[in-house]
Amino acid sequence: MATGVRAAVRRCRSRAAIEMGHVFQLGRRYAEKFGLTAIDANGKPLTITMGSYGVGVTARSPRSPNKPTTI
Repeated sequence: MATGVRAAVRRCRSRAAIEMGHVFQLGRRYAEKFGLTAIDANGKPLTITMGSYGVGVTARSPRSPNKPTTI
């Protein structure tokens, strides 16, 4: 682990929070099917990595500001 990352991890603190959404990591599965690429610093095509952020009613319903979870 890089020195800067270690310092950042040491500064992290646990806090009460409510998860309101989730990042769905789609990877390269769909990017490969659709041929989605970007050009890297060397001018070569690079398959992108996809993700999606969602806030669902079912994820939000059981949570309450009165009952935070600790992360």
